[in-house]
Amino acid sequence: MSKRSWDILIPTIRAQGSEIWASFNPEMDTDEVYRRFVTSKQSDKPEESKSSSEELVDRFLDAICMERGLSANTLGAYRADLMTLGRQLSERDIPIELAEKADLLDFIAGRVSLAGSQP
Repeated sequence: MSKRSWDILIPTIRAQGSEIWASFNPEMDTDEVYRRFVTSKQSDKPEESKSSSEELVDRFLDAICMERGLSANTLGAYRADLMTLGRQLSERDIPIELAEKADLLDFIAGRVSLAGSQP
């Protein structure tokens, strides 16, 4: 199972007591199951942490990808716009999850005013 598959699957497991069963090859350092559940627990190296807005964007994109079957190009464009929105909001000390309609309209208006940008 690939890293991308795990990243998509894990947020979809919502019911209490749900389980994911997976096998792995402990002789392959590149095996994602082995890396995720065995070697990462033994490592002293902290994992790279994502910002909360990046995590929310990733969860949103995973959900709409599964729901609508969007192309990689569409997902990339959505991700770029959402990450830009997150950065602009953070400059104003507004977490992306607390953005209001006015914040989103300001962002869209700013994108439209840029040469060649479409909302």
